[in-house]
Amino acid sequence: MIAPNTDIYLLKLPIEIDETNQLIFVSYNDQYNYFHNLPRLELENATYQRKDNVLRYPTTNISFDDLLSYNYCMYRNESYSDKWFYAFIKNMRYINDGMCEIELETDVWQTWGFQISYKKCFIEREHVSDDTFGKHTVPENLETGEYMYQPVNGGRDTNWNDIVKNCRIVFAMSDPGHYGSFYDPPSGSRLYNGVFSGLRYFIMKDGDSAYWYIQDLMHMAGNKIEGLYAIFMAPDSLLGVNDSTVWNMDSYVDDGTVHYFYLKQLEYSNKFTYLQNCFVIDSRKCGENYVPKNNKVLCFPYRYITVSNNAGQTNQYRYEYFGNNNKKNGYYCDFGIHGAISIGCSIKLYPYLYNNPGTVQESDNKNYLEGIDFYKLPTCGWLTDPFLNWLSQNAVNIGISTASSALSIVAGTGMLATPATAGLGVASIGAGIASIAQTVTEGYKKSLEPMTAQGGQSQGDLNFANKRGFTPYCMSIRDEYAKIIDDYFTMFGYKVNSLKNVELHSRKNWNYIKTLNCNFVGDIPQQDLQKIRRIFDNGVTFWHNANTFLDYSQPNYIV
Repeated sequence: MIAPNTDIYLLKLPIEIDETNQLIFVSYNDQYNYFHNLPRLELENATYQRKDNVLRYPTTNISFDDLLSYNYCMYRNESYSDKWFYAFIKNMRYINDGMCEIELETDVWQTWGFQISYKKCFIEREHVSDDTFGKHTVPENLETGEYMYQPVNGGRDTNWNDIVKNCRIVFAMSDPGHYGSFYDPPSGSRLYNGVFSGLRYFIMKDGDSAYWYIQDLMHMAGNKIEGLYAIFMAPDSLLGVNDSTVWNMDSYVDDGTVHYFYLKQLEYSNKFTYLQNCFVIDSRKCGENYVPKNNKVLCFPYRYITVSNNAGQTNQYRYEYFGNNNKKNGYYCDFGIHGAISIGCSIKLYPYLYNNPGTVQESDNKNYLEGIDFYKLPTCGWLTDPFLNWLSQNAVNIGISTASSALSIVAGTGMLATPATAGLGVASIGAGIASIAQTVTEGYKKSLEPMTAQGGQSQGDLNFANKRGFTPYCMSIRDEYAKIIDDYFTMFGYKVNSLKNVELHSRKNWNYIKTLNCNFVGDIPQQDLQKIRRIFDNGVTFWHNANTFLDYSQPNYIV
């Protein structure tokens, strides 16, 4: 018969039987030293202690009430092996003044943890070992509350609106009505932005130039005003003009007064035009001034950029998708603006190095697919004089008709001298006078008609008048929700939904992990192995330092 030789220690420690929090050690010795140095009651040379069974514990030297403060047990049946078993005290029952019964339930993690062979598992949540900004974006489906507008760092009122700060008036014409070198068609193919146009574009220096050019066209012989197809606004950057541009001068004489106007013909081009660059500097903060511990809080949907064209269209952009968001002097989210000359202008903003990681070549860094169109710039109206148009169109016919009518009058006068043709003379004179009267009457009616409006109806677009271009808005959850979500990530890590190796030592103080049908094997009793698997599938936090157990105020940086 084997002599009783079992060591039993009753312990006090913070681990609870629900297994949602556990201590983790790097070696058997560290584990043993921790438990062996806890306050304990020792019972040596006891009879063999069966696993998950009742321990009959003598109470001759301790009261049952004092014994209730112990919640854990470690034991070793030394006559059979050196292995220590760890168990929760599940229940205690008073038997008599000298004996109580203690019901034990094996702590499968502490008992078998070092004998587990980990296979790759589908990990639902964990504390990641790499928290690079933008690396983890799996949706969490957490309540975000109402969003707020953060200040836009990067100049919302400067480079974002430069596109409409300086604009010119452009005439689209089939016939400029004048002759001279600067009215001649430009050399090259008749293409604007690579698109054929039967029109020619003339840029006016200012509003006065546009007005006097219209007056000149309207009073010019041959009804040249009809060659004016449209008038529209276009940015200086798209037209290629600036303060140093040399303008061509022409004039219009009105009642002896000379009025000068200045213009420049737009050259043909085969491609669209780069207009400007604009950007938002990522503050790496949430709400008003909250700096999260976990970088996932800085990603969508907790923060993002909304860009509006101020005409009903908006696009969302994620900070984490910008490939150049790691500059030394700030985190930049860059955008570019391109444009093409046309009536109303065709302008588009696109993100730069966006949603295309690793792109370095200039030809690949513009994400046009996720761009946003600009609102159409105003088309202008102008007035024409119907009498001048009629007079210009009918000047030759009026002269011929009047001369013919005069000849009829002269001929009729001659007929009056002969009695035989006197009646015909009277009729001829009357027809000539009637014809001239009709011509005068028609001209008089035209002179009474009001000036006719031509061109577009958009005379003063609100956004254009206020010099509003594209407008960025930095959207963010508020500080309250940012802290709630940040604390949640601090406690339970990120949702990763990934088949990968188990990482239990990637953080300073604790690691949370939750698996789905985890794959563990080992020389472990099947019932205990299944329980270990359930612990991981339910989610468990492993604490690396007993002194900071359950203390979430401690730093938990990646190690």
